[in-house]
Amino acid sequence: MNYIPDVTGKQFTSSDPGYQGTERQYATSSYPDRHLNPGLIIYPVDVQDVSTVIKYASTVTSDHPTRQAIAVRTGGHQYSGASSTTSDNIQLDLSQLAPDPDPNNDFHITPNSDGRTAIVHTSIRWKLKDFINMLSAQHCFVPTGQCSDVHLGGHVQTGGYGQMTRSFGLLADRVMAFYILGADGNQRVVKRDDPNDSDLFFGLLGGSPGNLGVITHTDIQVYQDKGFAGSHALWALHAYTPAKLEKLLGILTKNV
Repeated sequence: MNYIPDVTGKQFTSSDPGYQGTERQYATSSYPDRHLNPGLIIYPVDVQDVSTVIKYASTVTSDHPTRQAIAVRTGGHQYSGASSTTSDNIQLDLSQLAPDPDPNNDFHITPNSDGRTAIVHTSIRWKLKDFINMLSAQHCFVPTGQCSDVHLGGHVQTGGYGQMTRSFGLLADRVMAFYILGADGNQRVVKRDDPNDSDLFFGLLGGSPGNLGVITHTDIQVYQDKGFAGSHALWALHAYTPAKLEKLLGILTKNV
């Protein structure tokens, strides 16, 4: 597969030395001829790169006679394999999007007047560890999962279950808007509270990355620490031993 013209970010075909390792996925296919090794892996540096790739993949020309599917990846923690694709298609890896020329597009918090919540506009490229640390520095928090290497890209679409879920729900409950590029390569904002966007918004919220377009940014309602003064959380770690695991599995099987 050939490189896509006018893309600024790095591109790797399966024959390039840098390809090995970049194609790693959690999931594989049980079909011997459908291994999840993309024909082309692209690391866009900005929204324009993403648009260029989408327009190229969806356009048929004499030099490009067939349309190509695009799989979207940020952290690659997609056990069904949806963040990768096969040798005749393209993987768009957003994990290394360069910082936006406007720093407010990478991460920016706007406090709400209620004194308890705020809106964070953020790139989906961040790992959860980095995202949580940035929120903490601004005295804010939001429920998320606890795997530090998971990226916001998939996390905001597929739930966000974590240790604060009983008190604050899921991360998905706090997503207010998606900034998405559709099949035409143009970006639009899809808002939770816009009745004209309701079907698309909740299709994105419950879908797997890449199903309906490429999300580059999101708006999330977060909580301000000062609105929850005096709150406490309990976290405990239990070390497993073979004997303890066997006991717990015994309890589980008795209750099934």
